[in-house]
Amino acid sequence: MEKNITILTVFFMVLLISLPAIAQQEIRYQDTETFSKKSFYFLLGYTQGPYFDDYVDWINQYYRDNYSSNETMEDFNGGFSFSAGFRNRFTRYFAFDFDFAFHSMRVKKTYYRSYDGARVGYQNLQMNVAIFTGSVPIILEFYDNQPLVPFIAAGISIFSLRLDHTIQWSERHIKTAIAGNFSIGCEVKLTQKLYADVRADWTLGEVNMPVTQIIGQPDNFDLSLSTTQLQIGILYGFQ
Repeated sequence: MEKNITILTVFFMVLLISLPAIAQQEIRYQDTETFSKKSFYFLLGYTQGPYFDDYVDWINQYYRDNYSSNETMEDFNGGFSFSAGFRNRFTRYFAFDFDFAFHSMRVKKTYYRSYDGARVGYQNLQMNVAIFTGSVPIILEFYDNQPLVPFIAAGISIFSLRLDHTIQWSERHIKTAIAGNFSIGCEVKLTQKLYADVRADWTLGEVNMPVTQIIGQPDNFDLSLSTTQLQIGILYGFQ
Protein backbone atom coordinates (compact mmCIF):
# COMPACT_ATOMS: atom_id res chain seq x y z
CA MET A 1 0.00 0.00 0.00
CA GLU A 2 2.77 2.48 0.96
CA LYS A 3 4.63 1.65 -2.27
CA ASN A 4 1.56 2.46 -4.36
CA ILE A 5 1.06 5.76 -2.51
CA THR A 6 4.70 6.70 -3.23
CA ILE A 7 4.28 5.88 -6.91
CA LEU A 8 1.10 7.96 -7.01
CA THR A 9 2.90 10.95 -5.43
CA VAL A 10 5.77 10.78 -7.94
CA PHE A 11 3.26 10.41 -10.77
CA PHE A 12 1.43 13.62 -9.93
CA MET A 13 4.69 15.53 -9.44
CA VAL A 14 5.77 14.54 -12.97
CA LEU A 15 2.32 15.50 -14.23
CA LEU A 16 2.51 19.00 -12.72
CA ILE A 17 6.02 19.58 -14.07
CA SER A 18 5.00 18.43 -17.57
CA LEU A 19 1.86 20.52 -18.03
CA PRO A 20 3.50 23.89 -18.92
CA ALA A 21 5.70 22.31 -21.61
CA ILE A 22 2.75 20.39 -22.99
CA ALA A 23 0.65 23.55 -23.21
CA GLN A 24 3.37 25.32 -25.21
CA GLN A 25 3.72 22.38 -27.59
CA GLU A 26 -0.08 22.23 -27.99
CA ILE A 27 -0.13 25.81 -29.29
CA ARG A 28 2.68 25.05 -31.75
CA TYR A 29 0.92 21.99 -33.21
CA GLN A 30 -2.68 23.07 -33.04
CA ASP A 31 -2.95 23.38 -36.84
CA THR A 32 -1.62 19.87 -37.62
CA GLU A 33 -3.39 16.58 -36.98
CA THR A 34 -1.23 13.70 -38.17
CA PHE A 35 -2.32 11.48 -35.26
CA SER A 36 -5.31 9.12 -35.19
CA LYS A 37 -8.25 10.57 -33.27
CA LYS A 38 -9.84 7.20 -32.51
CA SER A 39 -7.99 4.00 -31.67
CA PHE A 40 -8.55 0.64 -30.07
CA TYR A 41 -6.02 -1.49 -28.21
CA PHE A 42 -5.58 -5.06 -26.99
CA LEU A 43 -3.17 -5.99 -24.21
CA LEU A 44 -1.94 -9.17 -22.52
CA GLY A 45 0.02 -9.36 -19.29
CA TYR A 46 0.02 -10.20 -15.62
CA THR A 47 -1.89 -8.58 -12.76
CA GLN A 48 -0.92 -8.81 -9.09
CA GLY A 49 -3.80 -8.28 -6.65
CA PRO A 50 -6.34 -7.61 -5.26
CA TYR A 51 -5.14 -8.80 -1.86
CA PHE A 52 -7.21 -10.52 0.82
CA ASP A 53 -4.67 -10.60 3.64
CA ASP A 54 -7.29 -9.53 6.22
CA TYR A 55 -9.19 -12.79 5.68
CA VAL A 56 -6.11 -14.96 5.16
CA ASP A 57 -4.58 -13.82 8.45
CA TRP A 58 -7.87 -14.40 10.30
CA ILE A 59 -8.50 -17.91 8.94
CA ASN A 60 -4.92 -19.06 9.58
CA GLN A 61 -5.17 -17.82 13.15
CA TYR A 62 -8.58 -19.49 13.53
CA TYR A 63 -7.24 -22.96 12.66
CA ARG A 64 -4.13 -22.37 14.74
CA ASP A 65 -6.09 -21.41 17.87
CA ASN A 66 -8.98 -23.86 17.58
CA TYR A 67 -7.45 -26.91 15.93
CA SER A 68 -3.71 -26.69 16.68
CA SER A 69 -2.90 -26.49 12.97
CA ASN A 70 0.40 -25.11 11.76
CA GLU A 71 -0.82 -24.99 8.16
CA THR A 72 -0.99 -21.52 6.56
CA MET A 73 -2.87 -20.46 3.45
CA GLU A 74 -1.17 -17.91 1.20
CA ASP A 75 -2.84 -14.73 -0.03
CA PHE A 76 -3.93 -14.21 -3.64
CA ASN A 77 -0.90 -13.57 -5.84
CA GLY A 78 -2.32 -12.63 -9.21
CA GLY A 79 -3.04 -14.01 -12.65
CA PHE A 80 -2.62 -13.54 -16.38
CA SER A 81 -4.79 -10.70 -17.65
CA PHE A 82 -6.44 -9.53 -20.84
CA SER A 83 -7.42 -5.94 -21.64
CA ALA A 84 -9.27 -4.24 -24.47
CA GLY A 85 -9.86 -0.52 -24.79
CA PHE A 86 -10.89 2.47 -26.87
CA ARG A 87 -9.10 5.82 -27.09
CA ASN A 88 -10.73 9.07 -28.17
CA ARG A 89 -7.87 11.52 -28.76
CA PHE A 90 -9.28 15.04 -28.90
CA THR A 91 -5.92 16.87 -29.21
CA ARG A 92 -2.34 15.86 -29.91
CA TYR A 93 -1.59 15.56 -26.20
CA PHE A 94 -4.87 14.65 -24.50
CA ALA A 95 -7.37 11.80 -24.86
CA PHE A 96 -10.04 9.78 -23.10
CA ASP A 97 -9.32 6.07 -22.58
CA PHE A 98 -12.00 3.50 -21.76
CA ASP A 99 -10.94 -0.09 -21.18
CA PHE A 100 -11.92 -3.43 -19.72
CA ALA A 101 -9.51 -5.86 -18.04
CA PHE A 102 -10.05 -9.34 -16.63
CA HIS A 103 -8.04 -11.84 -14.62
CA SER A 104 -8.74 -14.78 -12.31
CA MET A 105 -6.96 -15.94 -9.13
CA ARG A 106 -7.23 -18.97 -6.85
CA VAL A 107 -5.86 -20.06 -3.48
CA LYS A 108 -6.72 -23.26 -1.61
CA LYS A 109 -5.52 -24.98 1.51
CA THR A 110 -6.26 -28.11 3.55
CA TYR A 111 -5.64 -27.71 7.28
CA TYR A 112 -4.30 -30.63 9.37
CA ARG A 113 -3.90 -30.91 13.10
CA SER A 114 -0.23 -30.69 14.03
CA TYR A 115 -0.03 -33.54 16.57
CA ASP A 116 -1.93 -36.35 14.80
CA GLY A 117 -2.28 -35.22 11.15
CA ALA A 118 -6.10 -35.28 11.18
CA ARG A 119 -7.80 -33.06 8.61
CA VAL A 120 -9.59 -30.21 10.39
CA GLY A 121 -10.60 -27.79 7.62
CA TYR A 122 -10.49 -26.78 3.98
CA GLN A 123 -10.47 -23.43 2.14
CA ASN A 124 -10.81 -22.89 -1.61
CA LEU A 125 -11.19 -19.32 -2.90
CA GLN A 126 -11.44 -18.37 -6.56
CA MET A 127 -11.83 -14.70 -7.44
CA ASN A 128 -12.71 -13.37 -10.89
CA VAL A 129 -11.80 -9.71 -11.28
CA ALA A 130 -13.23 -7.47 -14.00
CA ILE A 131 -11.97 -3.87 -14.06
CA PHE A 132 -13.65 -1.09 -16.04
CA THR A 133 -11.46 2.02 -16.27
CA GLY A 134 -11.93 5.53 -17.58
CA SER A 135 -8.81 7.69 -17.65
CA VAL A 136 -7.28 10.79 -19.21
CA PRO A 137 -3.84 10.09 -20.71
CA ILE A 138 -1.32 12.82 -21.45
CA ILE A 139 0.42 11.71 -24.66
CA LEU A 140 3.95 13.07 -24.99
CA GLU A 141 4.19 13.15 -28.79
CA PHE A 142 6.18 16.29 -29.58
CA TYR A 143 6.73 15.88 -33.33
CA ASP A 144 5.39 13.98 -36.33
CA ASN A 145 6.61 10.38 -36.80
CA GLN A 146 8.08 10.28 -33.29
CA PRO A 147 9.23 6.64 -32.91
CA LEU A 148 8.63 6.36 -29.14
CA VAL A 149 5.57 8.03 -27.61
CA PRO A 150 5.44 7.90 -23.79
CA PHE A 151 2.23 8.65 -21.88
CA ILE A 152 0.96 9.05 -18.35
CA ALA A 153 -2.68 8.76 -17.25
CA ALA A 154 -4.97 8.97 -14.24
CA GLY A 155 -8.60 7.98 -13.80
CA ILE A 156 -11.17 5.85 -12.01
CA SER A 157 -11.56 2.04 -12.03
CA ILE A 158 -14.76 0.16 -11.25
CA PHE A 159 -14.14 -3.37 -9.94
CA SER A 160 -16.66 -6.16 -10.47
CA LEU A 161 -15.60 -8.97 -8.10
CA ARG A 162 -16.92 -12.53 -7.95
CA LEU A 163 -15.66 -14.75 -5.16
CA ASP A 164 -16.47 -18.49 -5.25
CA HIS A 165 -15.66 -19.66 -1.71
CA THR A 166 -15.73 -23.31 -0.69
CA ILE A 167 -15.37 -24.72 2.83
CA GLN A 168 -17.60 -27.76 3.45
CA TRP A 169 -20.01 -26.10 0.97
CA SER A 170 -19.69 -23.46 -1.73
CA GLU A 171 -21.14 -19.97 -1.95
CA ARG A 172 -20.76 -17.22 -4.53
CA HIS A 173 -20.23 -13.62 -3.40
CA ILE A 174 -20.52 -10.57 -5.66
CA LYS A 175 -19.17 -7.09 -4.97
CA THR A 176 -18.70 -3.83 -6.91
CA ALA A 177 -16.20 -1.19 -5.83
CA ILE A 178 -14.43 1.96 -7.04
CA ALA A 179 -10.68 2.64 -6.93
CA GLY A 180 -8.23 5.23 -8.20
CA ASN A 181 -6.17 4.35 -11.26
CA PHE A 182 -2.92 5.66 -12.69
CA SER A 183 -0.59 4.38 -15.39
CA ILE A 184 2.56 5.01 -17.39
CA GLY A 185 3.51 3.53 -20.72
CA CYS A 186 5.18 3.88 -24.07
CA GLU A 187 3.93 3.33 -27.62
CA VAL A 188 6.41 2.20 -30.27
CA LYS A 189 5.49 3.32 -33.79
CA LEU A 190 5.33 0.37 -36.23
CA THR A 191 3.36 1.97 -39.07
CA GLN A 192 1.42 5.21 -39.49
CA LYS A 193 -1.55 3.74 -37.59
CA LEU A 194 -0.15 0.75 -35.69
CA TYR A 195 1.81 0.92 -32.44
CA ALA A 196 3.25 -1.59 -30.00
CA ASP A 197 1.93 -0.65 -26.54
CA VAL A 198 3.78 -1.35 -23.27
CA ARG A 199 2.29 -0.09 -20.02
CA ALA A 200 2.10 -0.43 -16.25
CA ASP A 201 -1.13 0.30 -14.37
CA TRP A 202 -1.83 0.66 -10.66
CA THR A 203 -5.06 0.88 -8.71
CA LEU A 204 -5.57 1.91 -5.10
CA GLY A 205 -8.66 1.32 -2.95
CA GLU A 206 -10.42 -0.95 -0.46
CA VAL A 207 -13.79 -2.69 -0.06
CA ASN A 208 -15.54 -5.02 2.40
CA MET A 209 -15.85 -8.45 0.75
CA PRO A 210 -18.39 -11.06 1.97
CA VAL A 211 -17.18 -14.63 2.55
CA THR A 212 -18.60 -18.08 3.27
CA GLN A 213 -18.95 -18.27 7.04
CA ILE A 214 -17.88 -20.88 9.54
CA ILE A 215 -19.02 -20.75 13.17
CA GLY A 216 -17.89 -17.59 14.93
CA GLN A 217 -16.52 -15.94 11.79
CA PRO A 218 -17.33 -12.38 10.65
CA ASP A 219 -19.38 -12.22 7.44
CA ASN A 220 -16.99 -9.87 5.58
CA PHE A 221 -13.35 -8.78 5.54
CA ASP A 222 -11.38 -5.92 4.04
CA LEU A 223 -10.17 -6.60 0.50
CA SER A 224 -7.36 -4.39 -0.77
CA LEU A 225 -7.97 -3.17 -4.33
CA SER A 226 -4.27 -2.42 -4.79
CA THR A 227 -3.21 -3.97 -8.09
CA THR A 228 -0.22 -3.79 -10.39
CA GLN A 229 -0.72 -4.60 -14.08
CA LEU A 230 2.18 -5.10 -16.50
CA GLN A 231 0.93 -5.46 -20.06
CA ILE A 232 2.03 -5.43 -23.68
CA GLY A 233 -0.04 -5.33 -26.84
CA ILE A 234 -1.01 -3.24 -29.85
CA LEU A 235 -2.80 0.05 -30.45
CA TYR A 236 -4.41 0.66 -33.85
CA GLY A 237 -5.73 4.03 -35.04
CA PHE A 238 -8.72 3.69 -37.34
CA GLN A 239 -9.75 7.34 -37.68
